[in-house]
Amino acid sequence: MRIQIMKNKYYGMLSLLLIVTLVFTSLGLPFDNKAEASSGSGFNPTVVRGFNTSAFTGLKRAKEVFGANVFRLQLTPRVEAVRSGVSITVAWQRQLDNMEGALQEAARQGMYVIVDLHEPPIADPSLKTNTDAYWDNDANRQMLVDCWTEIAQRFEPYRNNIWGYDLLNEPFNKSELPLGNEKWPIWAQDIVDAIRVYDQDTPIIYEASPGALPRGFVENKWIDAGPGYPVKYQGDFPLLDDDKVIYSVHMYNPFAYSHQGLTTVNTAPVSTDWPDKITYPGMIGTSYWDKNKLIQDLKDVRDFQLKYNVPIYVGEFSAIRWAPGAAAYTRDLIELFEEYGWSWTYHAYSEWHGWDVEYNEVMTSDLNRDSAIATEPTDRELVLKAYFNRNEFLPPNGEPAPPVNLVMNGTFEKDTDNDGLADRWGKDSNVIVSLVNMNGSQAQKIKTLSNQRGIDQAYFKVSDQNRYRLSAKIRVISGKIIFQHKDYTNNTVFLGNGPVVTGLTNTGGEFVTKSLEFVPAPGVARMSTGFWTELPSEFIVDDVELIDLGPAVPVNRPKTVVDIVYPGHLEFAATAYDGASIARTEYRIVGQSGGYTTVPSGGLTLSPPGNYIVAYRSVDTSGNTERAKSLLVDAKAPEITVTGIVYDTLSNSGDMTPIITVKDDLSGVDNSKTTLSLDGQIMQQGTTIPLYSLSLGTHTLVITATDLAGNTGSHTVTFRISTSISSLKELITRFVQEGFIDNDGIANSLHEKLDQNHLGSFVNEVQAQSGKHISSEAAAFLLRDAQHLLNN
Repeated sequence: MRIQIMKNKYYGMLSLLLIVTLVFTSLGLPFDNKAEASSGSGFNPTVVRGFNTSAFTGLKRAKEVFGANVFRLQLTPRVEAVRSGVSITVAWQRQLDNMEGALQEAARQGMYVIVDLHEPPIADPSLKTNTDAYWDNDANRQMLVDCWTEIAQRFEPYRNNIWGYDLLNEPFNKSELPLGNEKWPIWAQDIVDAIRVYDQDTPIIYEASPGALPRGFVENKWIDAGPGYPVKYQGDFPLLDDDKVIYSVHMYNPFAYSHQGLTTVNTAPVSTDWPDKITYPGMIGTSYWDKNKLIQDLKDVRDFQLKYNVPIYVGEFSAIRWAPGAAAYTRDLIELFEEYGWSWTYHAYSEWHGWDVEYNEVMTSDLNRDSAIATEPTDRELVLKAYFNRNEFLPPNGEPAPPVNLVMNGTFEKDTDNDGLADRWGKDSNVIVSLVNMNGSQAQKIKTLSNQRGIDQAYFKVSDQNRYRLSAKIRVISGKIIFQHKDYTNNTVFLGNGPVVTGLTNTGGEFVTKSLEFVPAPGVARMSTGFWTELPSEFIVDDVELIDLGPAVPVNRPKTVVDIVYPGHLEFAATAYDGASIARTEYRIVGQSGGYTTVPSGGLTLSPPGNYIVAYRSVDTSGNTERAKSLLVDAKAPEITVTGIVYDTLSNSGDMTPIITVKDDLSGVDNSKTTLSLDGQIMQQGTTIPLYSLSLGTHTLVITATDLAGNTGSHTVTFRISTSISSLKELITRFVQEGFIDNDGIANSLHEKLDQNHLGSFVNEVQAQSGKHISSEAAAFLLRDAQHLLNN
């Protein structure tokens, strides 16, 4: 039997393809487990799973709450410039500062960061990057090169935690659609060459054009993108010339499903229906969209991966939270990504509420978004967390985390545009500011002309469940100073002031430290802080801090661990704290209706066989409920299919080559426990034996396979071996070719006897020539078949 085991290293080792040529031999040798990876560059980066986000300060929570091991962090200097009212130069440096802070936190957490140039720092707010005006100006190519040259040098200390440089988000040019931008591969290569001058190791992430769409990976086909676009021919994919390139796709198809309801969301506080409401799985447009359709939609990307043996990264994918079936859509996509060995980042973490898994499935307006904050983890969150359990992390660097200071540039050391006002701070237009040197460090000097705002900074996200400390060093030269925080809702509705100090007058030439510890009032979600004056004043401030001290009333919630004792059977152990005990441990099956159910005393056995995501949590006797976690459970045996064999009667003059596919998409196949037997005898690779070597009659081929979760399955194929006059003639011809009959005259004589149906004469001649011109083994087969025909 010849067995060939094939797998691609980016396949995730989840499938084995066994090509078996059945033979009849001494079948007692051990099964060979070895597999050969396909040839290629050999670049195989760590698989990462996490979030796409602009939340530079969210890494620690994303790891502890969700289990993410990567953030794709967006550099958005144009957004920063508009939001903060600063120049593009200042905005770019602010974004780099944010990225550096995130990289430092990633090193402390043992996480990865993808540096995503989401938009270049273009000063002209009217210039769009999807226009001829952008792509026809070579200065924009040089800007990208300069950006990445700066990034590669500035972030050199953090390269161990940088998973990749994502060169440009969703590049395309409207005038070239439906094809990708012709200049993008050239520009990208120039960027890579510039990066490699300073950094030879960090992987490059290259998003296909147009827009990182799956169709960007199509090769040598006509592209018909539908009404409004010409049909154009797309040739070979332009690969980058570098050994460490990760090719990236964004997956929102079908767009009508993933982005539904956008014209309705802000028309009412709550909406239960909208004109473009679509359910997954179901008919979307003219096609039925389900997992099979998703496979079809991603086929060009998968084919590209296998053709060129390169890693694939899904930089963005999601469905808007109120899309019916969003959790199922997300799960189907992730199952494919995992099967193909792709890395992925979900869109998005802590951004617009429409994409946030911590909001429920009810459509709410932006102003009413707080009403949709989920009271318990959504199915979308639980799906993500189940797969995040597979994540591996880097060793943390061991550095202690500094206190969480929400104030940016509170030491006033940075003033990128040299206007006298430290970065991140704002002021009234007539306020006079300058930076002064105080014992080797800078402080902010402020002069007001009336009762007015001096300088301030906004907004900070805060929680009304946490305690904070707001402090600053203040030196009053003249006038009266107010140092305070201003409180707002999540929608920036003003709720009130929180003074640290009021009426502060001349401090005698010295700095005084003013500090206040407080818990925000209920409903406070945002905050600003700053300095106001009650009359014309002059003063200096330094070391402004708003420190998050953590929960105002610490709660030690129960913790639950799960043990899969045997396939499909889970046992739970929970621990309570602070004198409480466990009241109950609960579970529910993600994707099924119904709430949480108490785990049976003997554990949970899942039935029927299948792949499950199990959510679980414990509640203690003090009423504290654990935030639900989730677990992938493989309670399904591997799938075994056999092709290339007729489940019927076969002529023994030929050969049989069944192709056996053993597949387990969740846990993977334990190929050391995959066995094949024919009529109870273990089959082994190495020798090919034709079907005439098998006895006439019924035979049974049994394939048994076990996955890495311990589930075992088998597949049985029953077939019959028969003979006939024509089969005997074919065997004679074969035996001549293989040297078992060495006399053509004898072979011709045997053919003539069979043509005349003279089986008795045929038997006599074979017996006479056995061991002479016909080998005794071949003679035995011919005599067996002839005797069978005589008797039947």
